[in-house]
Amino acid sequence: MRSIGRAILKGRVFFVAAIAVVTVVFGFALPQLEVREDESTWFAKDNTARIEYDRFKELFGFDRFIVVAYETPDPFLKPEIEYLSHLTDVLGGLPYVEDAISLTSIEETVFTSSGSFSRAFLRVSDAPRTEAQLCELDSRIGDNPFVEGTLISGDRQTVGIVLEIESPISGNIYSEITHALEEQLGRERSLTGRYFYYGGAPVYDAKVTETMDRDMRIFMPLTLLLSGIVLFLLFRNWRCVALPLLSVILGIVWTFGLKALTGSPVTPVSTTLIALVTIIGVANSVHFMSHYRLELTRSSSREQAMLDTFARAGTPCFLTSLTTAAGFGSLMVSNIPLIRHLGAFAGFGIMSAFVLTMVLLPVGLSGTAIRHDRTQRKSQTWATFGAFAVQHSRALIMLSIIFSLAMSLGGWRIQIEPSMTKYLKPSSPARQAADYFDARLSGSSSIELLLEGPPGSFERTEILRTIDHLQDSIENHAYVAQSFSIVDYVKS
Repeated sequence: MRSIGRAILKGRVFFVAAIAVVTVVFGFALPQLEVREDESTWFAKDNTARIEYDRFKELFGFDRFIVVAYETPDPFLKPEIEYLSHLTDVLGGLPYVEDAISLTSIEETVFTSSGSFSRAFLRVSDAPRTEAQLCELDSRIGDNPFVEGTLISGDRQTVGIVLEIESPISGNIYSEITHALEEQLGRERSLTGRYFYYGGAPVYDAKVTETMDRDMRIFMPLTLLLSGIVLFLLFRNWRCVALPLLSVILGIVWTFGLKALTGSPVTPVSTTLIALVTIIGVANSVHFMSHYRLELTRSSSREQAMLDTFARAGTPCFLTSLTTAAGFGSLMVSNIPLIRHLGAFAGFGIMSAFVLTMVLLPVGLSGTAIRHDRTQRKSQTWATFGAFAVQHSRALIMLSIIFSLAMSLGGWRIQIEPSMTKYLKPSSPARQAADYFDARLSGSSSIELLLEGPPGSFERTEILRTIDHLQDSIENHAYVAQSFSIVDYVKS
């Protein structure tokens, strides 16, 4: 490593210029970086679940929806029906909304002795005036599985509107849709005093994206600030603070710039890259500068002290970075794209932080003397700890094993949480809306089951009966609120 250090010091202009060029390239790519968390980040294109999901979208198109709901004591009064019709039309005109479905817009098929015809399920003129008319409307709702539990609650106190979203669209569009919906519902609330609940995969995607973006904007400056404070307390030199932080910042720019150039989105998992690059960059810097401070007391010149620092600290820093990068690189064998990407970019970011540290610190510190801490208290304290560890090594090893075994018991209590709404705080409106939909309507999340067969298969009675039995079995599951199929349409 001494020869590498000598080459860096002699070619400092070249190395700094190279770093500047690479930083500019990656920096210009950053605006292309997309924050996204959807099926493409969890499943590879050749994954069976992804293939089936893409097949479903190809056949049916619609796979994303937003549910809007509000409470009303009597939804069948004429003014309430008029307002529901108005709100359905307004929400149906929002950007990227393909259709708005409610009691006033959905159609039902009416069979008569002379044939059949379609009509709106609930018109303003259908407002019941008598108890008999109210019972007849309630019976129609109960007989239509597409309506009860989806467009109106079982207690008839909550009304829902389902917004079909255009597909496919990018994750950034979900934020635009959600903001437009929030603005419109805010206006409606100020005019009517109603409180609206809204949720669904596009809303949850948008909220998770906002959370990631906010966390990154807060987490990165806070991490750098705390690291800077620690560095200043250790070395009492502003250059020893600025250079490590510069290395870390450039390492983060390189890592996320490469993600942008390769089309890899930022996910909840990849936000940890900021911490990884910072930890490795600061750790290498502290190790390097501590050795440099020590070598200054031994060497005849600052340049010689820097070369001796490379000889003593360069290899340990390199091996530490390499083994850490290799450990994260092992994640690249994962079948999950976002885990695989984390392994690849973590390895790149860690080694980038090492390279930047090994170039910028020697160049920036080569003409600087770092004040040596002459107090012996810290050295004596660590020497005492070291002596204690050596003298009681067996006892400490046994305690470590016992502690590790005790902590490993907690592994049995770890739960896998696939729900995106659980990423959000319980106090967030989106999380509260999801809980509300689960309690009052049929929820805001769906699973699509695709059945395929030869032409005419789904016109056969035995096939329809089998589907009906399948639905009954599915609806017996504790977490399934409702199911729909062609059988429900035939029955109705």
